[in-house]
Amino acid sequence: MDARPDTKDVLINLLAFQAAWLSLVLGAATGYALAGLAVALAAMLLHLARSPDWSSELKLMTFALALGVFVESALMAGGLVAFRHNGPISAPVATLAPIWLLALWPAFATLLNVAFRGIRQWTVAAVIFGGVFVPVAYYAGAKLGVMILSEPYFRSLFVIGLAWALALPLMFTMARRWDGWRNT
Repeated sequence: MDARPDTKDVLINLLAFQAAWLSLVLGAATGYALAGLAVALAAMLLHLARSPDWSSELKLMTFALALGVFVESALMAGGLVAFRHNGPISAPVATLAPIWLLALWPAFATLLNVAFRGIRQWTVAAVIFGGVFVPVAYYAGAKLGVMILSEPYFRSLFVIGLAWALALPLMFTMARRWDGWRNT
């Protein structure tokens, strides 16, 4: 059985992630972080329900969450980012990134074997995407007021880009290992 995602799968995947990202970031910015978390969870559950091998996708999402805890906590410990209080889903300890931000990592992992399937074997693409485009998302989050970047901003964004330039190729490697959309 060919389980490769088709155009419809890719569109649903992209829309679900975009809904998760917007809900989490805007929810945190406006005091509705719990609602954002609910939307993101629904998007992730939709992904698992649509995947021919949901257990592999769940492993990938769990790995992404663990990697996110490490990366975001390191960025915080390095004084590069700080977060405002986000209501009932704030981090349980001050050195841990907020739960809404950590939820972005497994939500992002839902893209790897579907929307990013065609580029996940290209390490250079992962380095460029992680190093260039992800810092733009952090900058947008700072402009929305959900995080504070330390000054000078260029230094903070540069280090965030380096972290993601390392993290994303690792995530692509794990996506190839735990591919819930491979031929079954």
